[in-house]
Amino acid sequence: MAFGRAADGSMRDAMSLTDQAISYGSGKITDVEVSAMLGTIDQASVQKLVQSLIDLDGKNLLQVVADMSEQSPDYASALAELLSTLHRIAIAQALPEALDNSQGDREKILQWAQALPAEDVQLFYQTALLGRRDLPLAPDPRAGFEMVLLRMLAFKPQGLMELPTQKMPQKNTGAGDTAKKSEAALPPVTAKTVEAVVKADPTLTLPFPGEGTDATLNLAGSKVPPPGKGEVRRGSDFAVKKITYESATPTDWPMIYLGLSVSGILQNTTMHCECIERKANLFSFTLDENYSTLFDVSHQQRLADVLSEYFNENIQVKISPGKITQETPAMIAERERSARQHEAEIAIQQDPIVQQLISQSNASVRPGTIEPLI
Repeated sequence: MAFGRAADGSMRDAMSLTDQAISYGSGKITDVEVSAMLGTIDQASVQKLVQSLIDLDGKNLLQVVADMSEQSPDYASALAELLSTLHRIAIAQALPEALDNSQGDREKILQWAQALPAEDVQLFYQTALLGRRDLPLAPDPRAGFEMVLLRMLAFKPQGLMELPTQKMPQKNTGAGDTAKKSEAALPPVTAKTVEAVVKADPTLTLPFPGEGTDATLNLAGSKVPPPGKGEVRRGSDFAVKKITYESATPTDWPMIYLGLSVSGILQNTTMHCECIERKANLFSFTLDENYSTLFDVSHQQRLADVLSEYFNENIQVKISPGKITQETPAMIAERERSARQHEAEIAIQQDPIVQQLISQSNASVRPGTIEPLI
């Protein structure tokens, strides 16, 4: 197999390489010696790279590259081997029966095809393809190779943040009775108050109780009844109000997005879209031009299928990259994250214990170490 690939289908070149391998190995031909002579990459290393990408394990990914570097590999060839493996995974996803076992890895490829979303396979392939083109421009081949892998790893479509299902830990300050009284004094969160909050900020992932009912938010992980009429689940415990086909308008897009089941590259496309117009069953979107690199026209039909399932109607979609004029779901999520981060930093700065440590022990809060719990 190695000779055939190195000879690029030429029988004469393959025979010449065989003679060289016999001479190189002092009369013996082994996989290790042939790989060393040809400068090819051990398939085990390529498999470890793919597994690390599936596991999103950056530490192990760089360790595999470090182990490969001990053999002074050709990193362009390493990317070629990775591209070949990703190609086989894509074949296994599209047409499993067409996948051969010429490299003895058919079962492994089929496992990866199940573990990796098709969108991620296409993304990894495109990234490796562009990385192979740009590899000669890198100051160091290994650094260029690592950056290609890290680029694959870093591209994780970001969904909207959801509310936690557990209470924050309470400090034992001896003021338990006061806390209980304060908690009891708080008014219950009713259906009307929840709807008022969501109308003010439609990005919140809050449950919507049925009409005419009162319900309080329970973040302690207790059982939550099944979604009622006009609700869809988002996360493990919370429901998002479903927008009906008849009432849907472009301004409802952030709430509609919360109820969609999308992942991979399609999620990256939809979360950066702004719904600009609706005419009957045709929904028109503008995709933020800053995130249009991986856009493909096929995303229109795929989003149409998702929306058709959401509305239970035949939906058509048109997506055009351009400048947006309103917040996309991604912008809303980022705004929420920034607000929570700011609130967390203020809470730490105003915490009596933190202030005492700063004043008495000359302590300081390290920048960048504060993270919100929600």
